[in-house]
Amino acid sequence: MSVVLIPYVNGVMPPAMKIISSTGSVIDKFELPECTKDGFLEKHIPKMILKDIIDGTTKWRLIGWKIDFTMHYNDWITGDTLYKFAEVFDYKVEHPDCKIILTPRQDNPGRTFEVYYKGDAIDLGILKGGTASIGHKLPVIKWGSVKRYKKFQISNPNDRIINLTKLKIAA
Repeated sequence: MSVVLIPYVNGVMPPAMKIISSTGSVIDKFELPECTKDGFLEKHIPKMILKDIIDGTTKWRLIGWKIDFTMHYNDWITGDTLYKFAEVFDYKVEHPDCKIILTPRQDNPGRTFEVYYKGDAIDLGILKGGTASIGHKLPVIKWGSVKRYKKFQISNPNDRIINLTKLKIAA
C-alpha cells in the first residue's frame, strides 16, 4: 500500500453562503471574504452514547458528528459583508422555513451544510478614521450544522480535479 501525502483537507478558499426558499429555489448566494487572523474554524463535535459500567469502565458508541463553523471577522469586516449577513438573518426572520446553506471553502463546492445561527450577540465596532474608516471590527459569527453526520466530514478538495483529469485522459 502506498502512502499519498495530502497536505490539507476541505479546501483553502473563503466560505460562501446561499439562502434557499421553502420551495427549493435559490433566493441569494454570495461569496464571503477571507476571515481575519483568527480564521474560519470548524469544530467537529462527536455525538456519543456513554454508559458507565459498575466495574468502573465506560462503554461508548459514536453515533455521528455535528459541526460548528466560526467566522472570525474580529479584526476587520466591511460594511458590504455585514449587509450580506444581515440579509441572511432578515430573510430567515421573514421566512422561517428557508434554509441557510454554507459552503465552508469555495474551492470545494460539493461540501455544503445546512446551518443555523449558533452565536450569541454580534459585537460591532468601527475602526478608527471616522468617515475615512476602512470598515468595522469585532464580529465573530458562529453557525451550527442542522444535521448530524455519521461520517467525519472531511474531504480532499483535489479529488475532483484528479477525477476530471482522469476523465479527460479516458475520453
